[in-house]
Amino acid sequence: MFSIEHEFDSTVVTLVDEGEDTNSSHLNEDVTINAFADCVRLTTLEIPQGVFEIHDCAFKNCKLLDGIRLPQGLITIAEHCFSGCQSLRHVTVPDGVIYICGESFYRCTELLEV
Repeated sequence: MFSIEHEFDSTVVTLVDEGEDTNSSHLNEDVTINAFADCVRLTTLEIPQGVFEIHDCAFKNCKLLDGIRLPQGLITIAEHCFSGCQSLRHVTVPDGVIYICGESFYRCTELLEV
């Protein structure tokens, strides 16, 4: 299970792994739909190991988000996941990502490299 260290006026969000699932070696956690949508002051994001999917619109319209660390083991970046993140410049997609859905990075006007 992950806890979310988050305040709506925060600029940094860190998802914190709170332990291990006794039934598997992975926690099988996801970042849910609209989890951080419209957090307009968010600038940095680090997603830990154990997250396999970032759901629809999870970080949509985080206009100041300029840094993302995506974990190894991530499989899916869903629809509009980062759309409208106008300050986002670079994203490194780890090996093993199978799906980058349509418009995941729509309206990321500063994006130079994926």
